[in-house]
Amino acid sequence: MKYYLLFLLLGTFCRSNAQRDSILKWTPDRRLTYNDFLGQRPTPEMSHDDFDTLAVIDCSINYNIGIKNGKLIIHAYAFVNPHKSWMDEKNVFVLKHEQGHFDIAEIFARRFEEIVTDTSIADPGTYITFVNKTVEQIFSLLTEEDKKYDFYTMNTLGREYYDNWINDQLNGHAK
Repeated sequence: MKYYLLFLLLGTFCRSNAQRDSILKWTPDRRLTYNDFLGQRPTPEMSHDDFDTLAVIDCSINYNIGIKNGKLIIHAYAFVNPHKSWMDEKNVFVLKHEQGHFDIAEIFARRFEEIVTDTSIADPGTYITFVNKTVEQIFSLLTEEDKKYDFYTMNTLGREYYDNWINDQLNGHAK
C-alpha cells in the first residue's frame, strides 16, 4: 500500500485534469471493483515490493482548504488512483482486503479533518503550520494502522475484528 499526501492550499489544485479525473473518491455507497485496479504489477527490476503480494492499492488522503465566512475550512477525503493500483487475479478476499485499506484511509481523512477543524487557531501562518504537523501525525498513524491491518487480517479472527472496527469507525461508533 502506498500513501502520498497531497497538499492543497486554499483550494489550489496542483494536478492536471487527467490526473484529477482518474482518481476515485471514497464514498459510503461505492465499493471497489476489479475494474478499479488498472495498473500493472511492476517488474522486479522496477520495484522493491514484496513479490508474494497479490494486489496493491494506491490510495491516500487529499484535502482542500477554503474560506467560509472568514474562517478557514478544510475538507479531507480518501481516494484511489486506479492506474497505480493492481491486482494479479480476481479474488473476492483480496478485493475486500484492499477495500479495507481504502476504508482505513477514509477513517484517517475524517480524523484529520476533525482535528484541523476543531482548533481555535486564528493566525493563518500558525494554522498552516498546525495543519502540516497534523498531516505528518495522521500519515504516521495511518501507516501504523495499515501495517496492523495487514498483519492481523492474515487470520479469520483478525479479519472479523477489523471488519467490525472499520464499520464502527465509519459509522461514528468509534471505540
